[in-house]
Amino acid sequence: MVRPWVKHFVCKKHELPVGEARSFVINGSTIPYILIRMENDEVRAYENAPIILRGFL
Repeated sequence: MVRPWVKHFVCKKHELPVGEARSFVINGSTIPYILIRMENDEVRAYENAPIILRGFL
């Protein structure tokens, strides 16, 4: 189990242009995440788990 407060290195800030996103998976997990560099130079990470819609595919 990955604890949300543990830091994980994904890339250097200058390697991710403003408005761009980078996908990554934390070691020991199978959950995909995306790292986004915001316009105000803030960086945010979000879980990028697929949504399964039954009956719509």
